[in-house]
This record gives sequence, structure tokens and C-alpha cells, in this order.
Amino acid sequence: MPNSIFLFDNLADAATLAASSTAGSGSMAVANVQDYQRTKFWRSGAGTSSYINGTLAAVRGVSHLGLVDLNLSTIGTIRVQAWTDSLGGSAGVLDTTVSPTLYIEDERTPAHFGAGPFGRGPFGVGAITQDQARNITIIPFGATITAGYWRVTFADAAGSYQQCGRLFLAKAVEFEQNLSYGWGAEPVDETVQRYSLGRQRYYNAIDRRLRMRGSFEWLTEDERTRMIKRVINWGQHRPLIYSIFPESTNRGLVTTVYGHFESAGITNPGYGQNALAFTVLEDN
Repeated sequence: MPNSIFLFDNLADAATLAASSTAGSGSMAVANVQDYQRTKFWRSGAGTSSYINGTLAAVRGVSHLGLVDLNLSTIGTIRVQAWTDSLGGSAGVLDTTVSPTLYIEDERTPAHFGAGPFGRGPFGVGAITQDQARNITIIPFGATITAGYWRVTFADAAGSYQQCGRLFLAKAVEFEQNLSYGWGAEPVDETVQRYSLGRQRYYNAIDRRLRMRGSFEWLTEDERTRMIKRVINWGQHRPLIYSIFPESTNRGLVTTVYGHFESAGITNPGYGQNALAFTVLEDN
């Protein structure tokens, strides 16, 4: 099992972005993936593939790509490329293609040709769409990539356009000792409701938000120092991605959240022991 991770410093937010196409008259522009509000999404023009180019303002190491609220189906693919010289240049340092992480009720997964039931997977006739609108795909690169030029290509033969709410390029923060047992997840219902004198219920439905709680009981001295800085700088407003199980499964998807620190504190409960207790509340 991979260690739990935080994605804090999103280099894509300060990058110069350009999309291969954009739907509408600017309301769904690629700059929307840099907006903290995930519902301000970028949408491509009509077609089965599109891409986003990014030129970083500052070249720093990146270990993960995070994509919030993709609309791809199970036959969709995401290709990530990076160069050190220019977009599409000769000095490529990364070229990987993965599938999106979608919640499918019985954990069905794409199958290669000749494997799995007929009609499913990349060569099947029926794509499987997700069972919920909100999703986060986390793509680990397996190493820290230092490059200034990036391209993310989306393809989906089952769709007529591609859409994304947030794009993260960040170096993951993880600890030597993983998350302790006892983490929790709970829905936060903010629906406004009132009752009439006749006990009829009237409500204005609001999508529930996920609250994730956890603790790391054994931070090193260096990890403690860095996290104190993070807690101060991020406060309760700047967005982050936190994942208990950063993997492309149903388990990974429902324990990954785009949100902000609702609370975070570091204590020293015993000699040589540094502990972090935190709560991350999902942003709508």
C-alpha cells in the first residue's frame, strides 16, 4: 500500500496554460483549472481528444499529477509528457499514459483486447461511465521530474468533449511513518431546510462534502518542522489534495479529497515523538 500523501504546492496555478480547444465563449476557458473553485471547469471543443499545455513559472520537482472532476469514461486515457527544452521538444523526460480513476460500483476495470468480458475495456463497444460526478485522478510518476514544459492529453472515444475542474502539478509530501489507525471519513450535510406548521419539510439541497480525519503519530524532527510551516502557510483557506490511499481504485477514490485544512495541529506527546492531527474538509 502506498503511503498517504498531501499535494500542497501546485505549480500549475502559476503556470502559463493553453488548451488545444475550448468550448463556449470563454466561460469554460483553460484558466478555470487554476481557479480554486472546482466547479469552474475547463471544457474542450467538440471531439474525442484534447490537450492542455503548461509552461511553469518556476522549474521545481514534480512527483504527481492531480486531476479533479474529469468527465472521461473507462475507455478514456490520460497522457502526460514533460520536456526540459520546449513544448514538444527533443529533451523529453516523461511520457506516460494512464486510465482515469472512476468510481464503478462493482470495481469493473478496463481490460485489454482478449482479456475480460466482451464489450468492455479499450476495445469494447460499451464504455462504462462513473457512478458519481466528483472524482480525483492522482498519477504518480515514480520519480521526481524536473521540467518546465508539460502537456496533458485527454482522449475518450465514448465522449464528445473533455472536461476538468482542477489541475495539480506538485511534489507529494509523505512521511516515513504512515498514517496511524483510526482515520475517519464523514459526510457534511449543509442543506438548508425548514418545516411548516403542518410539519412539511422544505429544503434547498446542497451537495454533501466529505470530511477526512487522521493523525500521523511519529513525525521526524524535519517532518515536524516542515509541517508546522505548512500548517501556518496553508491555514484554512488554500486548497490541497489529500489521499489516504493514492491508488486508482474505488478505495483510493473515496479516500481522496480536494479541500482545505479545517484543523491541523502538531504536538509532542512524549520524548522523541512528534504527532500531527488534522482534518481536511472537501471544497465544492
